[in-house]
Amino acid sequence: MTFHRQDSFRAQVSLGTLITGVVLSSCGSGGPAAPLSDGGGAILDAQSSAGDSWTVGDAATTATEGGDGPNDPDGGEAGNGQGDAGSAPPGGFITASGTNLMLNGETFQFIGFDAYGMTGCFNGTAWTTAQLDAYFSGLPANGMTRIWATQSYGTAAIATVVAQAAKYEQHVLLVLGNDDGNCDSTTTDPNQTGEPLSFYETGWQAGYVTWVNTIVPMFKNDTTVGMWEVANEPGHATSVPEATLKAYLAGAAAAIKAVDPNHLVESGVNDPQDVTNYQDAQSSPDIDVLSFHDYAWDYENKAVESGNFTVAQAASGALGKPFIAGEAGVESGPTCTADLTESQRVTYLQTKANDYLAGIAPGGSTGVRAAGIMFWEYEPVNTYGWTTDECIYDFFAGDPLIAMVQNYTVP
Repeated sequence: MTFHRQDSFRAQVSLGTLITGVVLSSCGSGGPAAPLSDGGGAILDAQSSAGDSWTVGDAATTATEGGDGPNDPDGGEAGNGQGDAGSAPPGGFITASGTNLMLNGETFQFIGFDAYGMTGCFNGTAWTTAQLDAYFSGLPANGMTRIWATQSYGTAAIATVVAQAAKYEQHVLLVLGNDDGNCDSTTTDPNQTGEPLSFYETGWQAGYVTWVNTIVPMFKNDTTVGMWEVANEPGHATSVPEATLKAYLAGAAAAIKAVDPNHLVESGVNDPQDVTNYQDAQSSPDIDVLSFHDYAWDYENKAVESGNFTVAQAASGALGKPFIAGEAGVESGPTCTADLTESQRVTYLQTKANDYLAGIAPGGSTGVRAAGIMFWEYEPVNTYGWTTDECIYDFFAGDPLIAMVQNYTVP
């Protein structure tokens, strides 16, 4: 979802506190995880003479040295931004084995929240340390929260979020770009109407890669980071040819892997309708995790399971990669009458989570299980003063969805 969508996507406000990550016994399909690529090749070439400099097309960029994050599993020396090419990440990192996510040798599935405003995107102000503590301290261990980690609010706000999450054994999914340009100064879309085609062709090779080489090495040794997301909903607001989107996702993922071989890279793709061939667009070996977003209540006649799930599930099985519902939402409010009441939203989203994490598609067929699902969208305070009768996607303290997620057990 993009920032402050009105009407069918009403502006996003806030929530209350909680997500749940669950580690399961290893029981999924797939063999041992393949070594992660170091991103070398025609698109991204390591320059041995420059040490930490890589060239993307004609744009040379320099990676910031990657030190130890707050949850470095080996306590080693500060990194040089390159990692160990071709080596598997050390223990404590979330990895992939076939269509499963893995954590410490066991299958890992999660349920959590999107909280894109933590670093300041929601209303221009980053969450306070007290707000972050209140959020993360209430979560079961190994939860997952998806946040914007774009350039607009700098590295300090992101580092604060990661440090607070680490205190409570949480994971964060860090989103490096945003298709509509909001809260993302590396983009070429100041009007927030959608990145132009030129950005997906070559424009990303400038400011976006510079930002990747700044922020990603900072956390390459930090197990608090669950995975990197190339961008929120790439190609959603602008019609991008499938070959172009595929090359963009492959190149951006390779840039991330070149400076961080430890973490998974997830695509951020919103909707199979955004691309002619959803599977092929995410087939690069540097894209580890497939993505789809689910607003089926609004766009698929109030369906519980989205048709997008079916497409993503099939692509996951064909490519042998995990997939997640990076966003799932439905509008509600304490006295909302146009959509769902708060208790009805809990039932609706819990049913969706149960089905997706069990691999149940529309019509009842079963297949590859989703590795995770996150609900849109949590903020600590009702900044915009939404009234109780308004139907919004956001959750606030006291919303019954929070307790459901807190106590959720993966089926």
